Amino acid sequence: MNKRLIQDLKVILDNEYTVLTNLLSLEKKKNHILVSSSLQELEQVVEAENILSETLSCLEEERLQLMGRNKCRPNLSDFIQDSPEESKEDLISRQQLLVDNLRMLKIYNEMNNKILSESIKFFKYSVNLFGGAYADGGRTYGLNGMENNFSGPNPAMVLDHKI
Repeated sequence: MNKRLIQDLKVILDNEYTVLTNLLSLEKKKNHILVSSSLQELEQVVEAENILSETLSCLEEERLQLMGRNKCRPNLSDFIQDSPEESKEDLISRQQLLVDNLRMLKIYNEMNNKILSESIKFFKYSVNLFGGAYADGGRTYGLNGMENNFSGPNPAMVLDHKI
């Protein structure tokens, strides 16, 4: 295994680490934004995340091509196992940094998904509450201001579209 290959791989892994660190930072920022409900900021963060995700995909593709050109096993752990002893420790530490960032990204992503899920549930509840889905008696009013008496499965779900 040549030193140039290992050096090129280290550069790619370092770049991947930088991108993952930036993604983790954005995921943490998104967590704060979701709690504070700032949709404009959320849109900006998601846009930045998409760009970083594309960059990460390109770096991963570059790593796989590098491995393929040098007829190496594409799995990083396998590659490290086959590497010369003087390079193993350095490659293992880079791999561990990537793994740590990926774990943290997963944790924040799961938290953010829970926040979004709860926000959606609350939004649906609010819409149903506003629409009268939880009202007793199902009162609605017609254009003349008089109460309508509907009979049917759930008259309370009727929402006057002129509100």
